[in-house]
Amino acid sequence: DRNSHNNNDNNNNNINDNDTSGVTSSLATDGEKLNKKTEKNGIFSAKKVGDESTADAVKNSDDVGNTKEGVVSGPKKTKKAFGWAPISACLTYGLLSFVNSIDHLLCTLIMQRPQSNGGLDMSTSSAGLVLSTSQVTTFLGNAILPGLSKRFGKFGVLKTGLVIMGILFFITPFVGQLVSSATPGVISASVWLLLGLRNLLTVVMFSVVIVLVSNSTAPERIGSVNGLGQTLASIFRALGPLIAGEIWALTRSGSAPGASTLSANVIAFSVPVLFILSVLRLVNAMPSSLAEPWGAAADKKKSTSSS
Repeated sequence: DRNSHNNNDNNNNNINDNDTSGVTSSLATDGEKLNKKTEKNGIFSAKKVGDESTADAVKNSDDVGNTKEGVVSGPKKTKKAFGWAPISACLTYGLLSFVNSIDHLLCTLIMQRPQSNGGLDMSTSSAGLVLSTSQVTTFLGNAILPGLSKRFGKFGVLKTGLVIMGILFFITPFVGQLVSSATPGVISASVWLLLGLRNLLTVVMFSVVIVLVSNSTAPERIGSVNGLGQTLASIFRALGPLIAGEIWALTRSGSAPGASTLSANVIAFSVPVLFILSVLRLVNAMPSSLAEPWGAAADKKKSTSSS
């Protein structure tokens, strides 16, 4: 009986051990499944959150990658390479180059004309001296530009310069008549002052336009936009002397009204005035955001909203 009782106890212990091992194995298996499921759900949740963040970033971005909260890092897919802002800035650069090339040709031609025909009757040496020394204003223009931009704004400086440039173009044909009784030295000084002021305005306006071109696009597109601006400027610089020369010749032909008179010079110098008015209208249509570096407006908006 005692031996039988011991055998029964041993059997019960073995059963209990087997049950415990089975339960432990089952719990371990369930735990592993739970861990895998939890890990899988965590990865799925993280992936879902990442996808939603990416979707929000893409939704808030415009055609050049600038978002409502700043610039999205990483590659950007855009629908078009150039919007109105860079195109208007580059076109302004090109038209300003066109006006500048016309200015150089017409001023050179009118210097050699007799005063009786509305010219300045300057010698070749005097004209060359005036044209070379007037370039000194380039240094002055670069020096005063930061102060002018800070006080009047980039658009204010550009618009004011265009208006003054148009007035100077219009009065140029009358300079010879105003100083007809003066000495050659007074005439040279008057022309130097006129050309020097025009060169000063040209330097200031070109500097402002170049800044506007750089501000018109994202940093990764500056090279393409600057290339477009330089290409347009080169094309317009080539067309300027060609068109100005044809207009000058037409106003001097026998069939033109007022040929070889002051009115012919007025007609010739009215052409750049018309183009200046076109540039002024184009500048008025530019986005005001070009006055600040790319993304500055978004950064200000973000800092304002966070504060």
